[in-house]
Amino acid sequence: MFPNNFYEKMKVSVSNIDRLVPEEQRALLFRFFLVFARFEYALKRAGFANSSGSKVSANWDAFASKYNAAFDPTNSPELKQAYAYFKEHPPRKQIMKAGVLDWSEPNVLGQGPVLIWLLGSVRIVRNNLFHGGKFPVAPIEEPARNPLLLYHALAIIDACLPLDMTVNEYFAAVEG
Repeated sequence: MFPNNFYEKMKVSVSNIDRLVPEEQRALLFRFFLVFARFEYALKRAGFANSSGSKVSANWDAFASKYNAAFDPTNSPELKQAYAYFKEHPPRKQIMKAGVLDWSEPNVLGQGPVLIWLLGSVRIVRNNLFHGGKFPVAPIEEPARNPLLLYHALAIIDACLPLDMTVNEYFAAVEG
């Protein structure tokens, strides 16, 4: 499909990009992107969607609102650990402050629904990663924390799949 020398012809140095993410963390990064994207797809296909004209986006909050009462953050050891980690170390959004990139105050759990807060935090992790704010290793305050955010975000998404069988079926479906 691609010529053998495709990467050599790229304008961006792949070796520089490769240095951003240690080889041992690439599988986690790849899995997070795939699981996140597939979960968003499944949400939209199952009817948890917002639309404006021809644009469509996953409605994570509608899903979280519907299943918040059924969601138990202590349901499994992995989920309990993920919930505790996000409570203690909530992700922060990348923001612009006085013309300089900065980080917002943490998105702490308040009195609102736990699942809405958790899935909002998962989306912050994804946005920071996807938009270049954080990589597993980068010049940031706590680089070791980023793989933990990805790992725990995956545990949260995994715990959400059994809540809705239609979402679960679309997530697992091989064909699009």
